[in-house]
Amino acid sequence: MTEIVLTEDDVTLVPWDAAEVLKSPEECAGYLALAMESDAGDGQATLDALEDIVRVDAMSRRAKAAGLHRSTLYRALQPGAKPSFATVLRIIRALGLDLTPIPRDAPEA
Repeated sequence: MTEIVLTEDDVTLVPWDAAEVLKSPEECAGYLALAMESDAGDGQATLDALEDIVRVDAMSRRAKAAGLHRSTLYRALQPGAKPSFATVLRIIRALGLDLTPIPRDAPEA
């Protein structure tokens, strides 16, 4: 087996912003679903995805649709924030999305 060794000079990292590539409501819903599925349990991956999706559209318009002030929306989605479940639901619904529970494992027969 051949060992491949990469150095910092061999790798170029470029900034990537999900808000720049998410175009449709279906893409946003899929992105949020993946974030929720991979969330470590602290909710941060889900909040990060919501913040990306909110930035796809005007933050002010989404805040208004969620019934929140723009500054409240920013605070609710900043790293380390712990928004209430009600706030998260309001943001999800303002994005035109819904939260639908599905079973993780098929029940045993």
